[in-house]
Amino acid sequence: MTGLSIVVLFFGSLIVILLLALIAPVHCVFYGTWREKAAGRLAVRIGPAEMEATWTGDSGSRITARVIGLRVVDREVTGSKKEKETTREKKRDGFSPADSLVFMDRQFIRSLAETMVRIIKSAAPRVLETKGFLGFGDPYYTGLFAAVRSVVPGIGIEPDFTREVHDISAKLEGRIILIVLLFHAGRFIISKEARPVLKKMLRRKKAQKFATGTGSPVYR
Repeated sequence: MTGLSIVVLFFGSLIVILLLALIAPVHCVFYGTWREKAAGRLAVRIGPAEMEATWTGDSGSRITARVIGLRVVDREVTGSKKEKETTREKKRDGFSPADSLVFMDRQFIRSLAETMVRIIKSAAPRVLETKGFLGFGDPYYTGLFAAVRSVVPGIGIEPDFTREVHDISAKLEGRIILIVLLFHAGRFIISKEARPVLKKMLRRKKAQKFATGTGSPVYR
């Protein structure tokens, strides 16, 4: 067998594996809570391969992976005190997820909710349980969450308009095909409702990075 044949065989096998990963059902089990800190567990199985991730607040996380029952990865992921402090400074001075809420209009929220409904229906979860309370401290942002909650099935989290609170637990068991998930996500990203909002979010993020000295100038 020539060197060219080996290269072709290698990349051909890689393409076949990737295609199988895209069309094979992915079995997922997720359980998480968000109170003072986020904690949870995610287990994913694709054919003979299994992966599990657990995280518990600031104490770090662990990732394990098995193929045909053989453990190939078992790694504890912890950040140093300096890295955690740097992350807190970036969250304080840079772009935070809450900043993106100001750009969301009714069309964007409706399109996002419809996409979530399609993904949930395609996943056909055997178990979908969410409960608790969520409030952003601003009635406008809490109202956006309430709007999404009203159209997405399975969300049992109650909006709290009186205070900033996050006391949430969620459990999900089901399966999804990755290519279907990518299709719905891509369809949402290029939709006329989402595209202008996502562009504004990206420009805002770049502008704030430049203002804090962590990015290059943004030219309009």
